[in-house]
Amino acid sequence: MSPFSRLKTGNALAQSTIEFNIVGKLLPHAILVSARKAHFHHVLSGIALFVAGFLTTITSGLYTVTSVSVSETVTLSQVDSFDFSQSSLFIDDRNAAAITSILEYTNLSYPAWTYGDLVFNKLDTPVGVRGDGTINLNTPAYRARLDCTPYIIPTKEIKVDEWSPSYDWSSYSLDTNVSVRCVLIPTNQTTVLWRQQYQFPFNRSSFYSGKATFFLWEASPKVDVYGNGGFESQSDAGFSGMRDHSAGDLGCPTFGFTVASSAVTPGRSSNNSTLHTRATAVMCTQHLEQVTVNVTLRAADLSIDSTKYPPVPDEMTRKRLRNPATNGSEVWEWLPNNLLNRLVDLSPTPQLQHSDSRDRDFVNRYHQELIIGLDGFVKTLVDGKAGVPIDSLLGEENQGALIKAGSRLYSEYMAQAISNNMRNSSSSNNTVGGASKEYDGDFDGTSTSPPTFQGTFTHAPGSRWRLRQNRGPAITLEVLLFLLAAIALLLAFVGWDRADVLPHNPCSIAGTASLLAGSEVCSRKYVPEGAEWWSDKQRRDAGLWERCRLRMGWHGDDGDYPAGQNGEGRRFGVHVKGEGEHGMT
Repeated sequence: MSPFSRLKTGNALAQSTIEFNIVGKLLPHAILVSARKAHFHHVLSGIALFVAGFLTTITSGLYTVTSVSVSETVTLSQVDSFDFSQSSLFIDDRNAAAITSILEYTNLSYPAWTYGDLVFNKLDTPVGVRGDGTINLNTPAYRARLDCTPYIIPTKEIKVDEWSPSYDWSSYSLDTNVSVRCVLIPTNQTTVLWRQQYQFPFNRSSFYSGKATFFLWEASPKVDVYGNGGFESQSDAGFSGMRDHSAGDLGCPTFGFTVASSAVTPGRSSNNSTLHTRATAVMCTQHLEQVTVNVTLRAADLSIDSTKYPPVPDEMTRKRLRNPATNGSEVWEWLPNNLLNRLVDLSPTPQLQHSDSRDRDFVNRYHQELIIGLDGFVKTLVDGKAGVPIDSLLGEENQGALIKAGSRLYSEYMAQAISNNMRNSSSSNNTVGGASKEYDGDFDGTSTSPPTFQGTFTHAPGSRWRLRQNRGPAITLEVLLFLLAAIALLLAFVGWDRADVLPHNPCSIAGTASLLAGSEVCSRKYVPEGAEWWSDKQRRDAGLWERCRLRMGWHGDDGDYPAGQNGEGRRFGVHVKGEGEHGMT
C-alpha cells in the first residue's frame, strides 16, 4: 500500500514505487530494503511480524505445572521416657561405644532418635498421617556436656629405672596437681595429685601418649582422686572384675583426658633412661542439658531426616538439669568405663601407628586397670570423622582445640549411651533419680497423660499440582504485546494517505495490467526492446525508469485530469509525470 500511496502524491521515483518489491525476501532482508527505500510502514509491519514470531515460543513457557506444598497440623505423643540415673555405664553400655566407633569411621546415619550429641524421646505416628512427607516440630532433646579445666604440663624429665632389661617396652608415671572442684567436699584442701601411668616402646627415640579416664574421689581422711584410664570389666579377660564402681556422689569432676609427647634419652642400660615429656591434661565435670530442637521427621517411619534438614538446637532454650544424687547440683557423675575400653580406631590409615603403643598388652591384675600408651579415645580424636593432628592438640596454644575435640567425642558417645541405657517404655514424664519431672515446660510433672507436641505435616511433592505463571515469560509477553499494539496504532493512525488510492486489488495480473494499460511507463520510450526479460539487477544496471517521475491517477490522450473528473478517454493508472534528476521521494 505504501508505494501506491506515494504514487498518488505524484513525482515518485520508480525505484521506490513500481520497482520496489519485497515479495519472497527473508523478513530481515525485507525490513532492510524497506528502510533503504524509506518505506517505514513496511519497516514497522516487518518488525511486528518478526516480534509476532516469538509469541508462540514465549506463550509455551508462560505456564508450568508444579507441585503444591500441602501442609497440615498434627499432634505427636511421647511414647517413652528417660531415667537419667537408672543405668550404670561402667560394666555394660549396651554397645554404645561400639556404635560410636562405627559412626566415627563410616558414613552411616545415626541410630533412631539420636543425632550427633542429641538424644530425643520417641514419638508415635500421628493419626491420619499416610504416605510420604515430612513432619517438622520443636521438641526437647537432651545432651551431655563437659565443663573442662586444662592443666599444661611443661617439658619435664622423668626417670625410667625400674623396668626389666628383657622387655622392649617400659612405662612411666605422669603426675599433675589439679584443683579440688567438688560440690559436696567441705575441705580446705585446694589441690590433689592426679597420677597417670603409661607404657611406651623402649626402643624409640620419641613417642606419643594419651588416654581418657574417669575419676573416683575419696573425701576421708583427706581428698584423694584416682584417674588412670579404664578398668577391664569383662569376664573374658581372664579374671573377675565384674563389679560396679561409684564416683562418690560428691559433685566432682569425673571425666578427663590427656595427650603427651615424649623424647627418650637412653641411659647406660635399658632400665635407666630419661623421658623429656610435655603434656596437656584436662579434667571435666559432666553436665546434662535440655534444649529445644527444631527437627524434621520422615512421616513414613518417623526417622530423623538429617540429610536435607539437620536438627537445629535453639541455644536460647538451653538449660542444665540438676542431679538429685549430688544434692541437686548440676554435676552428673556417670562413669563411661566402656567408652575407655571399647572405643577403637577403625581408620584404614591411622596417623598413630601401632608402634606408638602396646594396646592392652599389660593389665594390672590387682586393680584391673589397663596400662596403655594410647587408647582408642585419643586415637579417635586424631583419626575420627573430625580428626585433628595430634601435634595440634599439644601445648598451651592448642588447649582449646583439645577440649573441643574431646568434648565432641564424649557428647556423641553419651547420646548413644543415654539412648540405649536410660529409656523406659513408659510414656510418663522423664525422671531424674526416681522423681518425676517434666522438662519441656508444657507440663507440671503431675499429669499422667504423655506429653504431646504440635508439628507441621508437609505432604510429599506430587500430592497436589497446579499451574504456575512464570514471571519472566509473562513480562516478556506483556512487552511484546505492547510493542505490537503500538505498531498497530502507528500504522492505523499515522503515516500514508489510504483514502481513494486504489479502485481494485493491484496484486492480480489483471489488476496490474489495468494500472499500466495505455501508460507511457510501458512504452518503448522508456522500455527498450527485450527489457521485459531483464532481471532486477539488469534493470538497475541499465537505469530503467531511473529519471522518471511517476504518478497514479486519471489520465488520457489529451493529458492529465484531476481525480474525480469524468471525461471520455480517461483511464486510471500509473503514468509518467515527467523526468528529473535522479533521486528518491
